[in-house]
Amino acid sequence: MLDRLKHIWMLYRKPVLLYVVTVIIYILLDGPTTEGSRTPMPPMNAWEKFLFMAAGVSGFVCRLWIILIALSEHYRDKNW
Repeated sequence: MLDRLKHIWMLYRKPVLLYVVTVIIYILLDGPTTEGSRTPMPPMNAWEKFLFMAAGVSGFVCRLWIILIALSEHYRDKNW
């Protein structure tokens, strides 16, 4: 069981760490500023738009990377 968990960690370590670092940087650089959907907020400035876009792209890339790793492991187990 422990060997399997180590193997899973070794496979998914880079995309997970990249995603966690991206979220931490997004929060530290004052990314989330809205309190709720009904709270009137001023329009986002260029910096907030860039942070939002960068975090979204990074999240999408990390999820895609994890899916590709999972699919490659799935087909490697089947010897395709």
